[in-house]
Amino acid sequence: MPFEIDFLPVGKSNADAILLRYGNPLSGYTIQLIDGAYTETADTIIKHINAWYDGAPIDHMVLSHADDDHATGLVEILKRHHVLNLWMNRPWLYAQEVIDKFHPDYTVQGLTSKMRELHPYLVEMEKIADEKGVPIREAFQGTQIGSFWVMAPTRERYLKLIPELDKTPQSFADAAKTLGQFITEVAKSAVVWIKETWGNETLGDDLSTSASNETSLVQWASIDNKAILLTADVGPRGSARQQIMLH
Repeated sequence: MPFEIDFLPVGKSNADAILLRYGNPLSGYTIQLIDGAYTETADTIIKHINAWYDGAPIDHMVLSHADDDHATGLVEILKRHHVLNLWMNRPWLYAQEVIDKFHPDYTVQGLTSKMRELHPYLVEMEKIADEKGVPIREAFQGTQIGSFWVMAPTRERYLKLIPELDKTPQSFADAAKTLGQFITEVAKSAVVWIKETWGNETLGDDLSTSASNETSLVQWASIDNKAILLTADVGPRGSARQQIMLH
């Protein structure tokens, strides 16, 4: 089965917008979009689909993780193009399962509301998808998306990472840290901030990356006797887990 992968330009950043088409004229093609970079990237994506894919619907729109530079372009795509399936993980759906990791004053409803407030673009995508009747599907290790299999994260690991996300409330563990620990971590964060900016996303000396990056969907497929591995922004910990799966 022939395939093509187009890595679309997203400006001077490390954002992603990846279009795949696989299949043939007789059996039909599948179009899969992984991430949409920034809002303005939506024009590039739609123009590409119209010019090269005859304006066909997107069978699978996949948000690898909830960072702005991967998600915001997808909002415009959902508004303006025909999408058949939206794959994205929404942290607030698991509030009941992780609430014990947050301050005891939080209720499930309160934690859910706060998480939604901190992810406005995901909430907007959810709203548009609901209005247009586009099913929203979660994706964890073992999920099949078109011809691709999700290698990471596992559902268990995703839940473990939720309290560590920048866009969730302060976890109970963080709130309990001593002043000395807090000062040390602020200093470390400053160093990481210098190393990792919007235009220069890198790994620190300890090969760590953000919790949000570690939630990235890692997808693998074998098409036309060629292996395709799409890692998004996953770091060493997530990469190690998907390597185990591959072997």
